[in-house]
Amino acid sequence: MKNRLILFFSVLVSGAFFGQIGQVGINTATPRVHLDARATTGNSAIAFGNTNQTAPAAGAGAMKYDNSVNNNGIYYSDGIVWQQFLTSGTASLPKVVAAGRKTADEIISTNTGDTHPWLFQNVILNDGNWNPTTNSYTVPQDGLYQMSMGAPLRPSQSNNLSEFTIFVYDSTGTNEVRNFVFRGIDYSVGGAAFRGGTLTFELKKDQIVKFGSVHCYIGCLGNTVNFTIGTGALFTIVQL
Repeated sequence: MKNRLILFFSVLVSGAFFGQIGQVGINTATPRVHLDARATTGNSAIAFGNTNQTAPAAGAGAMKYDNSVNNNGIYYSDGIVWQQFLTSGTASLPKVVAAGRKTADEIISTNTGDTHPWLFQNVILNDGNWNPTTNSYTVPQDGLYQMSMGAPLRPSQSNNLSEFTIFVYDSTGTNEVRNFVFRGIDYSVGGAAFRGGTLTFELKKDQIVKFGSVHCYIGCLGNTVNFTIGTGALFTIVQL
């Protein structure tokens, strides 16, 4: 009787699971990948559960079903964060990952074309990669990012030059690349209206981004000029 039960159990299992050359099949005798649950008839759905593991702990390629109210859906780990699968008919949606503004004037005194990162006192949105101490953003993963900046500007003399700039660095904070958003020559001493612009970048993980300005590499006649970056200057970073 015992032998018959063992034999019956073996036949039952072999009717549902198949394996060949390190591949496992469920309801298919010819698995084509490591785990193949496809079937021509019947129910071949696969269920996923939730997990409290972080994406790095679960590892790239892991999947979960998050049944919480605000995050309901299927997610996969890219090794850094949990990314949600798009629902049918939904386009990829950009997301704002960092944004901030100045709540006080900042005066830059210069007669050279040095780099001048701006200080943003009010960081409205931060995905955890904006450093308020260095006023810089560390790119969390490879991809496209749209960045905007702008400010009112008041120079102390009529001969002047200003370029609102997005500075991009390597992971060590060196090898600066200047990306000019807006250029203004001979602003009136009384000040100019709000100016700015938007650029799109393809960035690599761990690159560093700062927002600021460059002045006087030409156009200041060798004089030291005070440039007031006015209250309300802002930046926004959107991950595409």
